[in-house]
Amino acid sequence: MSAFDPIPDIERLGYTPREAGFLALVAAHSGFFLRRHFNHYLHKEDGGLAHSFLTKALKKNHVQLLPFEQRRFVFHLCSRIPYRLCGTKESQDRRIKSDQTIKTMLLSLDYVLDHPHQHFFRTKQQKLEYFRDTLHTSLDKLPSLDLVTPTAGEHRCYFPDRFPVSILPETEKQPRRISFCFVDDGIETLGPLWRFLLRHEQLLRSLPSSEIVYVAETKRHFVDAGRMLSHAFPKLDPTTVAARECPRGVHHFLSYLEAREVFEEGLVSPTFEESNILAEGASIYKTATHDDLVNAWMKDDITDEGIVARYSEKRINISIRGYVISAAFPQNGPKYRGVE
Repeated sequence: MSAFDPIPDIERLGYTPREAGFLALVAAHSGFFLRRHFNHYLHKEDGGLAHSFLTKALKKNHVQLLPFEQRRFVFHLCSRIPYRLCGTKESQDRRIKSDQTIKTMLLSLDYVLDHPHQHFFRTKQQKLEYFRDTLHTSLDKLPSLDLVTPTAGEHRCYFPDRFPVSILPETEKQPRRISFCFVDDGIETLGPLWRFLLRHEQLLRSLPSSEIVYVAETKRHFVDAGRMLSHAFPKLDPTTVAARECPRGVHHFLSYLEAREVFEEGLVSPTFEESNILAEGASIYKTATHDDLVNAWMKDDITDEGIVARYSEKRINISIRGYVISAAFPQNGPKYRGVE
């Protein structure tokens, strides 16, 4: 993770260290915020500090006010300057978004604020560099989307969902894990989650341990989301050689080899269990690869340990958990169309 700290540069715009820290967080994760988000960041009740900050940011034209119904307001970090100071000068968050996208960003900011001790990636570039350079993940396994824009032309965008991604701390019982958020802004079906899982499938399969955090306002889809993850990622990876050649596990294949040796030597009669394994194995282990393995094992050209090493099962260690954001959001806001 980069050690770059944009807060001192934002302070020079006339903000206090805490105000600058909050603006840096907004620039990195949402572009939009509510008054309560600033209070949450400070761990303070609503009062003079929030009023002073918002008045200052509006006066400097770094933030603009978006009026929603029910006399609720969303604040939008619209100036290029804070984004540039945070290393995200190309960010599109300074542009007005749809109500649905704004709500997604507000939910994302809530989750980040609720987890101040997690190490969140600030930018898409940070995510790309960590997986590509630190974990040595090939680019074709990273979630991506091919885009065409007037400024960048035709290009590939990595991590296009922009949901929070963090590194969970390592413990004695739990190795380092990567946490991927999926933010539910009020979806009716789980189609968006399924597309998210498909886009991240190859990356998730390549990681030793990871989790999906389903962030939403209610628990409505939590059970179905868990079922969807189990369907998309069974405990054993079906794409591995181990699963194809040893569908019942490598130790079942070793038991078949031992039973077949007893049968072919004819010195003793196979036991009932050995006979069952022989019958099962005859319909499973019948390819040329299996014949070569049987012959090599019989000649001691390969050991049990060698077979286990070659066909050990690759278990997929992916979990999912729900996280409820218990907070109020503006409803039925105006529809903006790309206003700068």
